[in-house]
Amino acid sequence: MTRSMALPTGPAVVFLFTDIEGSTRSERSVGSAAWASIVARHDSLLREAIEGCGGAVVKTEGDAFFAAFDDPVAALRAATQAQRAVAGEAWPDGLTIRVRMGLHLGEGRLRSARPGEPEDYVGIDVNYAARIAAAGNGRQIVVSAALAATIPDDLATVPGLGPVELIDAGARTVKDFDEPAHLFRLVVPGAADDDRAFRTTDAPTNLPGEVTELVGREADIAVLREALAESRIVTLTGPGGSGKTRLAIGLARDIRDRFPHGTWFIDLAAVREASLIESAIASAIDVRESPEIGLADALRAFLRDRSALLVLDNLEQLLPDGAETVARLVRAAPNVRLVITSRKLLRIAGERGYPVPPLDVDAGVRLFVDRARSHRSDLVLGDDAFVAVRAIAERLGGLPLAIELAAARVRVMSPAMILERLGRSLDLGGGTRDMPERQRTLRGAIAWSHDLLSPTEQRLFARLGAFAGGCTTEAAYAVADAEGDLGLDVAVGLESLADKSLVRIELPGDPPTASTAALDETRFSFHPLLREYAMERLDGLGERAAVEARFAAVCAAIAESAGPAILGEAGEATIHRLDREDHNMRLAIDWSIANDQPDIGLRILGSIWRWFQQRGRLREGRALLATLLGHAPRGDTRVRVTALSAAGGLAYWMNDFAGAGNVYRERLALATTTDDPILMADAHYDIGFLGVANKDAAMLREHEQIALDLYAAAGLEDGVARARQALVLALFLTGDYERALELELQNYEAFERGNSHLQVADSMTLLGAIAFRLNDPATAWQRTVAALKFFVSVDSASGLARGLGMAAILLLAHGDAELGARATGATYRLVREKGVMLAPVAVLHLPDPAILSVEKLGAERSEELMAAGAAVEVEEMLAEIFATPFVPAVSARD
Repeated sequence: MTRSMALPTGPAVVFLFTDIEGSTRSERSVGSAAWASIVARHDSLLREAIEGCGGAVVKTEGDAFFAAFDDPVAALRAATQAQRAVAGEAWPDGLTIRVRMGLHLGEGRLRSARPGEPEDYVGIDVNYAARIAAAGNGRQIVVSAALAATIPDDLATVPGLGPVELIDAGARTVKDFDEPAHLFRLVVPGAADDDRAFRTTDAPTNLPGEVTELVGREADIAVLREALAESRIVTLTGPGGSGKTRLAIGLARDIRDRFPHGTWFIDLAAVREASLIESAIASAIDVRESPEIGLADALRAFLRDRSALLVLDNLEQLLPDGAETVARLVRAAPNVRLVITSRKLLRIAGERGYPVPPLDVDAGVRLFVDRARSHRSDLVLGDDAFVAVRAIAERLGGLPLAIELAAARVRVMSPAMILERLGRSLDLGGGTRDMPERQRTLRGAIAWSHDLLSPTEQRLFARLGAFAGGCTTEAAYAVADAEGDLGLDVAVGLESLADKSLVRIELPGDPPTASTAALDETRFSFHPLLREYAMERLDGLGERAAVEARFAAVCAAIAESAGPAILGEAGEATIHRLDREDHNMRLAIDWSIANDQPDIGLRILGSIWRWFQQRGRLREGRALLATLLGHAPRGDTRVRVTALSAAGGLAYWMNDFAGAGNVYRERLALATTTDDPILMADAHYDIGFLGVANKDAAMLREHEQIALDLYAAAGLEDGVARARQALVLALFLTGDYERALELELQNYEAFERGNSHLQVADSMTLLGAIAFRLNDPATAWQRTVAALKFFVSVDSASGLARGLGMAAILLLAHGDAELGARATGATYRLVREKGVMLAPVAVLHLPDPAILSVEKLGAERSEELMAAGAAVEVEEMLAEIFATPFVPAVSARD
C-alpha cells in the first residue's frame, strides 16, 4: 500500500480506528458480491475524509480503518465528515451502514519494520485507541480524555466541524485496561448521534449474586441513592433480621456504575478484632502488604486515588475501635464511599445514619408469597390464605428474616396453621421482656422455627454453629456427627434445614467472582443471628466444648490436606478454597490459643503459610505463629518443626533474612532429633536459601546437596527437582551458566512430568535469566514471556513481579530501553502494592532495572519513564509487552 503522506510521530499523534457495526449480518442480508461493492464505497468515503483532512491511513482490514493525524482538530473534522458522508449515502437495498469510531491522542512510535514491510505503530496508546473504538456502537464517535483535553470549549467556532457536541460519558474501563478513564461522545446530529451506552468493561465487584428478589425496598434505595451522593458514609442501622444486608447489597448493585474502580462487599460477621477490618477489606480487593509497607498502609495507598464503594456488613461487634479504623480509611481515600450495616451508629465525622424501617404490610405479604413459592412452586393462595398471610406479616412487624422463616413452613403447613402456631410462640416470649419489641419478635420467630425441628435436626443445627465461615457437607459430617451419635444423616439434615431457611446454600462459584471460579463444592452457612442462636442451643446441650474441639481439629485436617497442593497442579483452586475457609481457620487458631492447645494452630499455620504469603498477609501469619510458638513445646515434635518452617518462610519473604536464619537454624536442630529424613531434607533445603540471599554459594551448595541426597534416598522426585534447582542457583551465583542450564532443563522436565504448572513457570523464569547471562537475549525473552503469560493466567503477584522485572532487565540491556524503563516503573509498583520480592535482583543478583535505566537513559529521562510506567495498571503494561516484538540490539554488557 502506497501512502500519500508519512506517518506522524511524537508525543501528540491522534489515532483513529473505525469499523462497521453488524457487518457480518449485513453481508448475509445482501449477499457477498453486493457487500463487496458496499464496502468499497464505504472505504472510498472514509479515505476521502481522512486524507482530505490531512490524515494518513495506516492500514485497512476488512471494513476497518486505522488512521493517524498530527492535528487533533483535523482528526475531529475527518471523523465528523466521514460519519456525515456515510449517513448521507443512499445505500442499496435500503441498507443502513452504521460506523463506530474511536479517537485517542498519544505517543506515535513506529515499530522496527523488516525491509519491504509498511510502517506501522506500536505502543500502548495504539492499543487503547483500538479498545475505545471497540467500546463504541454504530453511529458513535468515542473520544478519549487525552484528546478531549485539547479540544476547544466552543466547538461551534472550529471551522469544518459544523453543529457537534462533546458529551462526558464518565470514567469507563475498556478491555485490557483495568484503570478507568473518562470517555466522551462526539455527537454529530443526524450522523453520529446514537445514545446507547458504551460497551465498556464492568467495574470489578464481588457483590453476592441475587438468589431471591429484593422486595419492598424501592423507596429506601431511592432515598439512600441520594444520601450517598451527599455523604461519604451511610450507615444502615436496625436490629438483626431487619434486612440491612440485603438493602445494602441492593443499593450497591443499583449505584455501582458510579464507582469505576469497583464495588466491594466485606462480610465482617465472623471478625472479632477491629485490627482485622483492614485485613478483611484488603483480602476482598486483593491488596497485599510488602516487607516495607504494612497491610493497612498498603490498603490506604491503594484506595487513595480510586473511586470505589465499600460495603462493610455487620460492623457492630467491632465498635468503638472499628469506628476509628473506618475514619482513618475515609480520611486517606477521599473518593471512596462506604455503606455500613450495624445495629448502632459509628458516631464519626461524615456519617449519615439511616434506620432501616420494617416492611409495610403489603411488602411483607409480597415477601412471604415470593419466598413461599420458592419452597412450593405450585402454591396457590385463596382469599382466606391471603388474609392469614397479611396477618402473619402484621404479627411479625415487617421483619424480613422472620417473614422468610415463616414462609419456609408452607411445605407442611397452611398459612392459617402458621399464623396460629406462630402466634402462640411469640406470645410465650422470645427473649426477656425488657428487649425491644422488634428484637423479641424476631427472637420468637427464630425460636418458633427451631422448635418445629425434630430433636435430631435441632442437634445438627446447634452443632453447625461451630462454623464461622460456612462449611462443606464433608466438614459438617466431621464436626456434627464424628461419633455417629447424631441420629440423622447429615446431608439429609442439611437439606431439611435449608428447606426451612435455617441455613443458606452457597452453590459452586457463588458469588461469581474470579476467586470462586475454580470451586466445585456446595457450602452451607448461617445468617449471623441464626448462628448466635445455634451457639446458645449448643451451650444448652452442654456440647460446646466438645464440638468446638472437633471443629478446630477438622480445620487443622483441612489445612494439612490443602497445604501441599498450593504449589501443585491444583494450586489456584486450593488457594481459592482456603479463601472461603478464612474465618474458620482464624477461629480455630484463636481457639487453640485461648484453650492452650497450640498444636492445632501450629498445624494450621505450618500447613497453609503459603496462603498467607500469596494473599499478602505475611505479618498476620507471622504474628500468629510467634504467639503459638511462644507456648511451651508439647506433643509431636514434627508439628513444631513444620511451624518453624512456616515462620522462617514468612520472614524470608518479608526480606528479614536474619530472622529467617534464626528460625531455620532452630528448625534444623529440632528436625535432626527426629531422625525423619524428609523433615531433615526440608530443613536443609530452606536454610540453604539464606546462602542465595547472602551470595554465599558454598553455604547454598552444602545444604542443598544434603537435601538432594536425602530426597533421592526417599524417592521424592519433586524434592530432588527442587533441591537440584537450588543447586542451579549456586552455579548461577558462581558464574557456571552452562552447567546451570543443563541442570535446570532437567528440573523443567521433572516439573512438567508432575504437572506442577507454577513450578514449570518458575523454572522458565530461571531459564530466561540463565539465557540472559549466556548473552542469548532472544531465548531469554521467549522464556520470560512464556512464564509471564502463565503468571497472568493464575494472577500470581510474586510470579508477575519476577517475570515483569526480568522483562524490564532484558529490554534495558538488549531491546527497547524506553519500554524497559516503563516496565521497571510498573514492576516496582507491583512490588510495593502486592508486597512481593523482586527475585531477579534479590535472589539472582541481576542488575537492578532501576539502575540500568539510569545508565541507559540518564536520570531525568529514566525517572520520567518509570513514573509513566508506574501510573498505568500492570495489565496495561503486560499487554504492551506481549504485543511488542523483541528485537535484540547489540548489548553494551557481557
